[in-house]
Amino acid sequence: HDQYTALPDDLPQSVRAVVDQARSDGVTVPASDHDEQIAAMRWLVDYFTDPDNGFVYTLDAPDGDGRNNLEVVDDFLERRSGYCSHYASALAVLGRALGVPTRMVLGYSASGVQAEADFTYEVTADQLHAWVEAYIDDVGWVPFDVTPASTDDADADADDTADTPAAQSGDDADAPVPEDDADAADGDGTTTDDDTTDSDGNTGEDGEATSEQQALGTSDTSPATLLAWAVGGIGVVLAVTALCCLPMLVRRRRRRRRLRIASGTGADGERWIAAWQEIVDSAWDNGVRWGKAETDRDIVRRITDRLESGSSAGTETIEQVGRIAVQATAAAFGGTSEHAGDLAPIVESAAETMRAANAAPWYRRILGVLCPASLFRARR
Repeated sequence: HDQYTALPDDLPQSVRAVVDQARSDGVTVPASDHDEQIAAMRWLVDYFTDPDNGFVYTLDAPDGDGRNNLEVVDDFLERRSGYCSHYASALAVLGRALGVPTRMVLGYSASGVQAEADFTYEVTADQLHAWVEAYIDDVGWVPFDVTPASTDDADADADDTADTPAAQSGDDADAPVPEDDADAADGDGTTTDDDTTDSDGNTGEDGEATSEQQALGTSDTSPATLLAWAVGGIGVVLAVTALCCLPMLVRRRRRRRRLRIASGTGADGERWIAAWQEIVDSAWDNGVRWGKAETDRDIVRRITDRLESGSSAGTETIEQVGRIAVQATAAAFGGTSEHAGDLAPIVESAAETMRAANAAPWYRRILGVLCPASLFRARR
């Protein structure tokens, strides 16, 4: 991989500063194996995508203008604004500087484009894009893209928001007086005191209730009003119930979709990935936790430890979960995965075992069903 690790001896100051920052954050430089390469690339992805670092997308950034590539990269890392070519070239250089073989790729972005029946995409010239592939030991070439989204969409959303009634209601001093109240308002906006209404809605001279209402001690609440209140109350209860159940319904829909793919509706790579994603979310829903810095192997170990603690988990299920994790990683990173059969039974068996081994109190388990923790888990 010499051609994918080649760099000049004299690197720009901005590149050396990023490498020093990575080293101070615990990244092994140069990366020499699978875990160190993954850790280095994850650190770089976080570096470019962390809002605190101030990287933004713009088409107004200067091009090469006669400068060599490293000078352009140096300028980009100082300005922290540019388009896909700037981000891809900078990521490729920094990856190599951390010891990871990289190459820059030019092509088209199919994001948001619906695939045709034959799994092809129709793209246009404005979808030209550049990204990076890094070579990870035991996996192969893995795509990485750190180019931020264009701000055009955000500006459009902001303009739409400014035109909404809620955005325009900041000053309602000039709002028109309703027709029903027009006769009761003077030119200065104050109401006249010819006929007034008391707090119970009863109308009379000087706000006094009618003698009949005073004698009977009744208000003017009609059956139609009571019915409206009842219907409104039921509507509020139903709305609150639906809102409480929404996370559970979203999680169930996600689970059904993944199981459908894992059972055979998707390609081999899609089956492995869907199966592993569901196993990971099931583990998180049932209290299995891991840190952001832990590798995929660490996650597999934590999940298998939980499975081994469950009384219904067989050795075959535990071994199959580990196999799914390995094949899903290979498929996600562009490597070649093995043929996948029906993986849904393994996923369901693992999920059931982790539920049985969940030692949380009953009320927390119920809360976990209504509001699954996996929906709020930070994705890696």
